[in-house]
Amino acid sequence: MIKKRPLTNKTELFIIFDYDGVIVDSAETIKGIMDIIGLPVINKADFQEVFSGRQLDILRHFNLSRTQIGFLFLRHWKKILGLLNNTPLQPGVELIIPSLSKEYTLAINSSAPSWFIRRILRKNNLLQHFSLVRGGGAEWDKVKKFHQILKKLGFSKHNTLFVTDTSVDIEDAQKAGIKVIAITTGFDTKQHLQAKNPLHVIDSLDKLLTILNDTKTKNERNE
Repeated sequence: MIKKRPLTNKTELFIIFDYDGVIVDSAETIKGIMDIIGLPVINKADFQEVFSGRQLDILRHFNLSRTQIGFLFLRHWKKILGLLNNTPLQPGVELIIPSLSKEYTLAINSSAPSWFIRRILRKNNLLQHFSLVRGGGAEWDKVKKFHQILKKLGFSKHNTLFVTDTSVDIEDAQKAGIKVIAITTGFDTKQHLQAKNPLHVIDSLDKLLTILNDTKTKNERNE
């Protein structure tokens, strides 16, 4: 359910999060799914390179179409769902997200299915902290989804921040005119992330709290 822009004392800053690699630590889950559906084992470096890319590029790497991957998921759905349901949160997320939501409006822009993101957020008592979850499905283009999210919730791109773990997502956010903080807890390397010139590269979500608090303090001093 979409919550319109709140008429509260929250700040004007709007924060959009990626899901895999940022909210949840899904690397082992993905490796488990690969094993279940019979995809070839790849080493750590190749895994990081492949899964830091766009979804269609990942499918091309394994010579699969969306129809084929859909069939494989349906065929092994019970086992896959068991893995997905046990995907762990990134460290500290259960405390950081509620803290952020007291002051900022939060949303998610991800390629993962919206229904499943909501399922995991609800399971971990976090869903109520997000005003909108926009996952993969009818629209796969993240740039378009950024514009849709901003329009739905009534925020300007100039007051929006995106937190992601991949360089391709940084590119998409920048195309949408949105500032980015990159995080190294997911699928891309620090070097790749830095090369895309985000505002910051952090190694944990608690550093996001520090950056936002420091920025708020600086702004208050300048008023």
